[in-house]
Amino acid sequence: MKTLDRYILREFLINFVLLGAVLMLLFVVVDLIVDLDRFLRAGQARADEYGSTFLATVVVIGDYYGPVLIMLYVFFAGLLVVGAVGFTFAAFQRTGELTAMVASGLSLYRVALPMVVAGIALNLAILPIQELVIPALAPKLARSSSEAEHRTVEAFPVRLAYDEQGNLLTARAFDAAAGTLDDLTVIQRRPDGLTERRITAAHAVWEADHGRWRLEPPGLADRPATPASPATSGTRTPRAEGPDIAFSYDDDGPEHVEHLPTELSPTVLMARNAGLYPQFLSMAELQAMQANPAVEPAQRQQIAGIIWSRFSMIVTNVLILLMALGLVLRIQQPNALVQGIKTAGLALGAWGGGLVMLQASAAFLNPVAAAWLPVALYLPVAAIMLQRART
Repeated sequence: MKTLDRYILREFLINFVLLGAVLMLLFVVVDLIVDLDRFLRAGQARADEYGSTFLATVVVIGDYYGPVLIMLYVFFAGLLVVGAVGFTFAAFQRTGELTAMVASGLSLYRVALPMVVAGIALNLAILPIQELVIPALAPKLARSSSEAEHRTVEAFPVRLAYDEQGNLLTARAFDAAAGTLDDLTVIQRRPDGLTERRITAAHAVWEADHGRWRLEPPGLADRPATPASPATSGTRTPRAEGPDIAFSYDDDGPEHVEHLPTELSPTVLMARNAGLYPQFLSMAELQAMQANPAVEPAQRQQIAGIIWSRFSMIVTNVLILLMALGLVLRIQQPNALVQGIKTAGLALGAWGGGLVMLQASAAFLNPVAAAWLPVALYLPVAAIMLQRART
């Protein structure tokens, strides 16, 4: 690498880091001001754990915003690259260095090359972050600011969640981080929809290797009382009675159930509860959800779009960078402020337009076509914009 390339790359990376720090700091400050009372209450709730309310509040804020900032990088990396390129060229023009580079025989395309290569690398870094870092932080990212005092998403009730067999699961509390259900009730149904058996258990733990819930202690199964052997007769032992149906044990007493095989995993339950949760999963987890019969067809389409958009958005970010270079590559800028506003407007408009196209086209295009639609539209625009560069 030439000395000039190292110098250009260093200036670009400095601007990239500064822009990223300013953007993230601004986001944290604004969001923190809005929800400061919640973080103060969370700090008071965990004060005994750290010996100080102030220290506990700082830890809570860091634990909440740390994962969020990583997600912000994934979301805004493309814009940060464009902004860093613009600021770097503006600095070179202001100091006269750009004129000296061109006078030495370099074209502006060659001057921009180190920044383009670094910008592509910074955008490609999104993939390992999404695959290795964000899935481990998914239970934290799924939290709202009202749950900041908890290290992961707060346990929530499950009400009549159906699985691939049509069975209905209800639980008082589902802990996503631990993969457990408390006070579980399962209504197993026949193909005609009528209740065949009911299983109750105090606690259930998900066994991913076997694809089942382990009931602790073993659950108890009872069946609806039939007219031939009503719950009040001596042939069955009454178990429980609801407003419309009575349940009773078989003649041999209660049936013990140790395991509940089902495709209704903790990941599926979280995805049904939080619409953004699939965005935090790795591609292997998303592909497993696609093949899961307990996932609704509409959500499978959404998951397919998420998988393809992870690749298409990187390409879109690079194309937006090339489009912006068409405005940035100027030896002399007659009005740097106006040109900066044009470049920012182009980048923000193309970036926002790409997101809108991803969402809008998903309704009438298949996931692959919807994900790559922005790339198909921006590719010729980027080629035209690069030809307009005044080098």
